[in-house]
Amino acid sequence: MNDLSEKSTLVVGGSRGLGRGIATALAEAGAAVVSVARTPAAVDAAGGVGTVEAVTADASDPSVAGSLLDRYEPEAVILVAGASPLTGAPSVCR
Repeated sequence: MNDLSEKSTLVVGGSRGLGRGIATALAEAGAAVVSVARTPAAVDAAGGVGTVEAVTADASDPSVAGSLLDRYEPEAVILVAGASPLTGAPSVCR
């Protein structure tokens, strides 16, 4: 991954699974990462990796989403909440 030391990101759903992997990879590449989770337990699990700041918030609430954007002014917003990674062989579309 490129050097992201001058970038700020907001990862919604960054406390576990695919979102946590993305947040961790961004932090390891030098980005300042804000990981958003709905519960304090998920936030505790998400914090502590490089430059990851964990925040408890329900980003599905429009006022909360706007507040997060205003507060952190991220250059990139990654929405992973509720996404499940594919397992097994990919299907072929014809």
